[in-house]
Amino acid sequence: MRKRWIWMMTLLLPLTALAWAAFPHPCAACSCAAVTPLQAAEHAAAVFEGKVLGIRETYDPYDESGAIGRRYAVRLEVDSIRKGELPSEAIVYTGFHSCGIDFKQGETYLVYAQERHPGELETHLCAGTKALTDARDDLALLPVGVKPSTQADLSGSLMTEVPGWLALYAKQAWNKLTQPHALAKLGLLALGFAIACAFVATKRKRLPLYSLSRVIGLCGGVYSSALWISLIWLNPYAPLSDPGEWLAVLLFGLAPALLAIVSSVRRRPWGMLAALLWAAPLSLYVAATPGVFRWAGVALPFYMLAWLMMKLHKDSSAR
Repeated sequence: MRKRWIWMMTLLLPLTALAWAAFPHPCAACSCAAVTPLQAAEHAAAVFEGKVLGIRETYDPYDESGAIGRRYAVRLEVDSIRKGELPSEAIVYTGFHSCGIDFKQGETYLVYAQERHPGELETHLCAGTKALTDARDDLALLPVGVKPSTQADLSGSLMTEVPGWLALYAKQAWNKLTQPHALAKLGLLALGFAIACAFVATKRKRLPLYSLSRVIGLCGGVYSSALWISLIWLNPYAPLSDPGEWLAVLLFGLAPALLAIVSSVRRRPWGMLAALLWAAPLSLYVAATPGVFRWAGVALPFYMLAWLMMKLHKDSSAR
């Protein structure tokens, strides 16, 4: 019975950790902070009234949600410009997610467009875009609109076909692999592969149970060490300039990971438990923050599992 319980823990804990980190978390309905029309206009690159001439679903090369990114390209006839400079027609992108605008063909909108990427206008519910029939209060506060000074015909810009599923997936996979998150994802794949190999070897009696605990502890320690070292020397967001930040990462991130490695090699359950408790505060803190380093918490279940297996093996050997 005890042996069966150990095997269940061996499989479930790492798989739970992988599932928690590898898959995108569900998003709630769109929630926006209240802003006045003038505040919305201040954050917008362009504000205008426009009639929808065409809508096209297309690939989103900037999507970071972890899914295959799609968005809508909306072609609008610009009637009155309240801010910015636009020709008589404009393309505005909106998301496929809950915060995207549900544009309707032939209807007119007051559009607050932001320049998310150079040369591309984007809008969403939180930007303030709404149907013109609901924009009476906005129009009373915004500057007087002017007509476009240049003519444009963008009728051919929405004719590009949406890539097929396989091509879309390949593009998105390449986009993900070129981002900093690839380090954590590849590390998780390596962890899962190592655990699977160790499990198969143990089932075939080629690897004793205590050796499996060493493999699990080593995998967690090496993975965590690589992630914390990258935070110090290869940080993709911003370099650590504050000595206090360096000290926190070294003491509460890298040091527990090194202790886990040493404890795995020496088969010291107390050392693995100490690494687990030592690493937990910082790992759980960064797990709640956006970015690649939220994946640091994945090492904790591996430390826990290695400690449990070492402890059980030591207790059974004592008998």
